[in-house]
Amino acid sequence: MRRQVALPLVLLAASMSSAAQDALRGKRLYYDLAGLTSAPVSCVECHGGFPGAAHGIGRAANDPNAIRYALGSIPQMARLDAHLSARDIADIAAYLGAPDVASPQLVLVSDGPGTNHGAQGRMEIGLSPDAGVLYSGMTLQNRGAAPVRLRSGPVISGSGAAHFRLRFTDCTAGRVLPRGESCRFEVALDPDARMPAPVATLSIAHDWLYGGERVALIGRVAERAGGKTRLSK
Repeated sequence: MRRQVALPLVLLAASMSSAAQDALRGKRLYYDLAGLTSAPVSCVECHGGFPGAAHGIGRAANDPNAIRYALGSIPQMARLDAHLSARDIADIAAYLGAPDVASPQLVLVSDGPGTNHGAQGRMEIGLSPDAGVLYSGMTLQNRGAAPVRLRSGPVISGSGAAHFRLRFTDCTAGRVLPRGESCRFEVALDPDARMPAPVATLSIAHDWLYGGERVALIGRVAERAGGKTRLSK
């Protein structure tokens, strides 16, 4: 009788352990442990992107004990031990076992008349007064298979922040972008002759890798030279 009861309990415990592992959360920890905790580095900094990572980390796929052993026996990993809970270790092991786990994939795409198309991580804003309003736009797209939640709308900061203003946005705090959906924002430049090339940063917080997206804002204020209008450099 005792044996008949024990077997279901063992199976239940195994099932609960498996269900507790979250490969998507493990992926975020693998790439952004330092940002999520006070750890000095993230796994990706030493092992590289996964799959194809270095130093045999793939052997820990679905095996939290392998990670615990490494934390206790490899000096370079010992500094992470205090920053990882049992759940963290289990989730990282789950990600190593399922590197193709469905996850968000955020992409910023430039648009608008004043944008430097194709530039990564930057918006160059500038048109001559004859061409109209000085503004540029960007679309934040989720091309991944899992939704992402925005924690803030666009926030402009930095030394030149006063020279830029948010002209339009539907990227709002709490909005969820499922696969294939996007939101958009436009930034206007306020020309100022005392600062011909203002620079600032626009950031949007979310619940995926690195906690948000950041874009450099670079103003190209129209200048007059020899009777012709040109943009500042």
